[in-house]
Amino acid sequence: DDDDEEEDEEEEEEEAKPVVKEKEKKDKKKDKKDKSKGKAVEEEAPTEKPLPPLTPEEQKVMKEVLKKSVFQGVVVGLVKGLEKHPKANDLYILTVTDGGFTEAQVVTNNKLVEVGHKVAFAPVGSEVADEELGVGTTTIKPVKLKGVNSAGMLCSGKLLGLNDDADRVLTLPPTCPVGTDVGEAYIRLVKPEILSEAREKAEAARKKAEEAAAAKKAQKEANAAKKAEEDAKKAAEG
Repeated sequence: DDDDEEEDEEEEEEEAKPVVKEKEKKDKKKDKKDKSKGKAVEEEAPTEKPLPPLTPEEQKVMKEVLKKSVFQGVVVGLVKGLEKHPKANDLYILTVTDGGFTEAQVVTNNKLVEVGHKVAFAPVGSEVADEELGVGTTTIKPVKLKGVNSAGMLCSGKLLGLNDDADRVLTLPPTCPVGTDVGEAYIRLVKPEILSEAREKAEAARKKAEEAAAAKKAQKEANAAKKAEEDAKKAAEG
């Protein structure tokens, strides 16, 4: 009986081995599939598209549109790294680049930011609205938050005066070039209708001014013709 039991156990072990090997093969295939899938995603990531230069007239319109915005030197930044703050559960340490030669370390409490996001980035030396005073601007300076250096900050649309969203970091499309002025990027890529409406308004104002100038010129010419006619009549009577 003992011999029979041993034989049964050996048979069970032999049957189990192919099953384990088959599972290992499937796991390896799955890993390869996952890795190849990840590579495909990276390869399919949208590439940056340079914004075509604005015409002098468009630059004038853009300047007028951004007149109410409250910032200077804020650009489109790319989040290249993200990790938890070692001393604060509600803070994160980001690596952000503005397309230059250096990368900035930025500490934030925003939980919605992810690696790969294009965001409104205020580097050291830039200016944003002074929320404490409620008027004017304040210059961004290096600070230390919970023992970690932070060189810059991420901005909401409301802080910049571009929209009313104060709860989220202003995010730009993946194709937006890094380092672009955030106001221009927002208007041209996120809210192009604002620029279109402003352009149409400016065009309508230009046409109205031209029509007024033409009407004034015509009236002046009519008055001159009438005076000339009256002078000629007087001369004939005399």
